[in-house]
Amino acid sequence: MRRTACLPVLMVAAAGLLLQPAGPSEANIFEVDDRVTVERSPGTPWAAVGLITQTTPGRDFRFGTVTLVGPCHALTAHHTAFRRIADAGTAEPSHLWFGPPRPAAAEGQPDFPWTWQVTAHAVAWGDLDAHVHGDWALLELEHCLGSEIGWWELVPLGFDETRALGDKALRLVGHPTESPRETALLDPGCDVYRELGSVPGWRMDCAVRVGNSGGPVFLDPLEVSGRASTQAAGGALAGPGPLGPRLIAIVKGDFFPQPRGVVIPQWDERAANVALPVYAFIEELRPHLEAGQARATREAVEGRAAPTPMLE
Repeated sequence: MRRTACLPVLMVAAAGLLLQPAGPSEANIFEVDDRVTVERSPGTPWAAVGLITQTTPGRDFRFGTVTLVGPCHALTAHHTAFRRIADAGTAEPSHLWFGPPRPAAAEGQPDFPWTWQVTAHAVAWGDLDAHVHGDWALLELEHCLGSEIGWWELVPLGFDETRALGDKALRLVGHPTESPRETALLDPGCDVYRELGSVPGWRMDCAVRVGNSGGPVFLDPLEVSGRASTQAAGGALAGPGPLGPRLIAIVKGDFFPQPRGVVIPQWDERAANVALPVYAFIEELRPHLEAGQARATREAVEGRAAPTPMLE
């Protein structure tokens, strides 16, 4: 989105309104809604960007965006992986949905908007109760879907490195509520503006709505050429491998959410959407990603990898 001067454009109910911590509520779009739909076709990067839900007993329906970051793992936000902070560490599964629409099994029935459904369990997560930058969770898939359709690499760029890439260098893709379930919505160009003081976090103008939580803020491959890859393990890949985009942050939330459908006419820092950079937690992911790569390679060599169930 086009960068403009920071102007106080929001109508605030009372002078001196205190900003609340970023959270999983309504979020904001600035200047113009220029998002475009992208199809989740196999062989494209968007195939690895899915929807996460929980519908298990005792938990309300939760959803957000999730990205494959290895053959057997996916990354999302803590608040989309768990209903409550207290649920972290429980055995409750999440359900991940990927791929393009699947044709209806019978004539006269609607197509189902996803091809694959995978059950996953959290294996690492941040301390969201103690830290605003703990809003992340790594999930291990029961079936290594990334071995079949590929995944995104993680690149732990800092704030200054990211700003140095220039205007509109960032992208964001996900599954907000207003998006047709058959496709994902892509913000083709957005920026980061400031860090969140002493804690890891970036104020950004990437277009965010409910459902984008946990989704990837990323760079196209050419924009990180020459930079060191953070692929978790070397050696032969167990499947298609990395798909191209480099994931540098995930969506956390917002500071001053606007009602659905409202576009804020100019950038206003008070309404900034918030991204959590990968560098804040990547070291906690590495052991799991390495183990996942080894698992996928072993299963591929031994021919034991079961195909990911396709929806009937």
